[in-house]
Amino acid sequence: MHPQHTSDRDDRRHRHAWTAARVTWAKRTWAKRTRASMVVGVLMLATVAACGSDEGAATPPTAVAVTDPATSESPDDTGTTSTNVANSTTTAATTAPSTTAAPTTTPITTTPITTAPITVADLRLSGTAVGPVAFGTGDTPALDVLAPLLGPPAADETATFPTADETGSYQNTDDESIFAFPFLRRVCFDNGFCMSFGGASATELQLVGYDYFTAEVPVEPVLSTTEELPLGARWSDHLDAMTASAGGCYSQGFGESGGVTLVLISSGELFGAFDGETYTTAVPDAADVTVYGMRAGANPGYLYDDC
Repeated sequence: MHPQHTSDRDDRRHRHAWTAARVTWAKRTWAKRTRASMVVGVLMLATVAACGSDEGAATPPTAVAVTDPATSESPDDTGTTSTNVANSTTTAATTAPSTTAAPTTTPITTTPITTAPITVADLRLSGTAVGPVAFGTGDTPALDVLAPLLGPPAADETATFPTADETGSYQNTDDESIFAFPFLRRVCFDNGFCMSFGGASATELQLVGYDYFTAEVPVEPVLSTTEELPLGARWSDHLDAMTASAGGCYSQGFGESGGVTLVLISSGELFGAFDGETYTTAVPDAADVTVYGMRAGANPGYLYDDC
């Protein structure tokens, strides 16, 4: 988190209101942006860098479960889980940009994911799958299952990350972006749900992550975690289905539900803020906290976060 040397509350409110506004922009944009607009924080995980590749007519491969891709996250995205209102004080420190370590992929097989009929209610989100579609599933069979339920993709694009870095991730220095694999396909739907397919080449793409962000009112179909926590939920209505952590970027914080990372927004007390050189964290009251984002696995990001 980049230190903010101010204790002026109006200025802080302006910053996190502006940050929240960027979520909508980031969800619908990947290319053709200015250098200044690329400096986004942890909310960039809502970016739709979608990829487009020709889908063959081969028999759909099966869903292959793989280990949840390891990620190296910023201090805002980690921390001890807490369900009590608490305050703590730490000293500001400069942190390196968040990166995502490359997960281990599993060879794609050639049998169908499922032969049983499924509905949107079956698309429960976990840390390693979207309903019956597990991480490691090829892009074509994954979309064969999900598109009939979520509707035609609103965006479907590709991106490449040709430069390997010392963390095991890959960078595109032209637009200062980073991903766990050299090739990416991003497919997003009208309800804000985006899937990240990664691989060593454009012909070896597998589901490696997803992110899901809402507007003020979630768009149908609304997806839920395996703990039956829907996007847009208020924490106080689902105390047994989620947890929240102290610390974050002003009104934005983080939590967990069924292995899914939650992105939270507080309408009351701030999750974290700087007062001069001192960074103070808190867990806001559950009645003031709303789930406005969910994510898991490996997703594209930016090299330079501002919060």
